[in-house]
Amino acid sequence: MNAYFKPSLKESLRRRLAMPLLALGLLGAGKLTYDEAPREQPVQLDLAESLRTHLEGVRLTYMEDDEAILGTEQHFGNTVPSSLRSTPSLAPGDYQVEIELAYKGGTSKRVRRSLTVPTAGTLHLRLDGSP
Repeated sequence: MNAYFKPSLKESLRRRLAMPLLALGLLGAGKLTYDEAPREQPVQLDLAESLRTHLEGVRLTYMEDDEAILGTEQHFGNTVPSSLRSTPSLAPGDYQVEIELAYKGGTSKRVRRSLTVPTAGTLHLRLDGSP
């Protein structure tokens, strides 16, 4: 009677391959999802002494294809730090960072820098010059 219920060679092979193929497919889908997932990218803005003497505030705007997607703004009292840290959550790709420096007296200056995510470690952006 068991001869009637014995699986064929094709069916047996299909059953053996089903789980490994399913696992392989799930791993592939997981990798694609992970590769496109946003990740925190530490960015450090290093300010030269000549900029800090008259600086009142800084605005960072992260842009993709000339469209603002994230931003942060910091205002200072009497003491301006030599570096500012930001940790935006960005998907892998190329971005522009627009840096607006606001000076005492109402003037401002805009600078653009490029960055690529992910970058190993902290990305350093150095600003030199005077207002």
